[in-house]
This record gives sequence, structure tokens and C-alpha cells, in this order.
Amino acid sequence: MAYDPPMSVPPSLQASSEQFRELAHRIGDGDWERTTPCADWTVRQLVGHVVAGSVMTAALLRRATRQEAIAILGVDHLGDHPLVAVDAALDEQLVAEVWAFMQPMAPMVASFGVFGEGPSGDVGDDAPLDRRLLDLSGRRP
Repeated sequence: MAYDPPMSVPPSLQASSEQFRELAHRIGDGDWERTTPCADWTVRQLVGHVVAGSVMTAALLRRATRQEAIAILGVDHLGDHPLVAVDAALDEQLVAEVWAFMQPMAPMVASFGVFGEGPSGDVGDDAPLDRRLLDLSGRRP
């Protein structure tokens, strides 16, 4: 199967990525260990989860094995410079490329064992691409 990455990024996807970056850059030095609305997650853990997911996705695009992809989730990608990690992980074309790669596999995504229950079928084709990708990967926006 040939893979041809998309040439442009939908405006809503670019806006989402920029908004996450902007929010991350507002996090003060003393805020990283604060709690979040997600039970038992600190701000650092939540941002780290987003960054790790982006790093894992990029690895999957490079044909990483399932074991390699899962191992990526167990690494602290934020290190001593979390904002540098955020900026590096949130490539504006990544979501579009991941969608192009994963969408044809939608019927079997749940069987991979790393994407929850797979797509819910509740997110329409007219939804922003980032929401469709989240749903496809077992996350419910």
C-alpha cells in the first residue's frame, strides 16, 4: 500500500495545534504538578500524555512495531524542557498524515490492542479532522 501524505492541513486542525501550543506555553513553572479535571493526573502528566501520543503516532508512521509503539508511551518525553517537547511533537501536518494512514484501517483499528475500542461511529464525516482522528483511535472527544 503506497502512502502519499496530504499536501495541506485543514484550518481547524492547524488552529487546534496552535491552541494547544499556546495553552502549554501559559503553564507556569509552578503549575506543572497541579491537578487537572482528569482524576489522578497532574498538568505535566496530561501534557506528557499528549506529547507521547504524538511521538507514538510519528513512530507508527515510520512503521514501528506494536511493541515499539507501546514502549513509547512509558517514556517521559517532557524531560527538563517540557515546552520544547510540546513544540517538537505537535507538527501541524501530523494529524493529517496520521488520518491518511489510519483511516483505511478503521474497520480493524480496535483489534490492534492499543486504540481502545476503535471508532465509535458517532463522529460524522463533517466533523473536524482532529475529532475524527481522536474517535478513530478510541478516544471520545
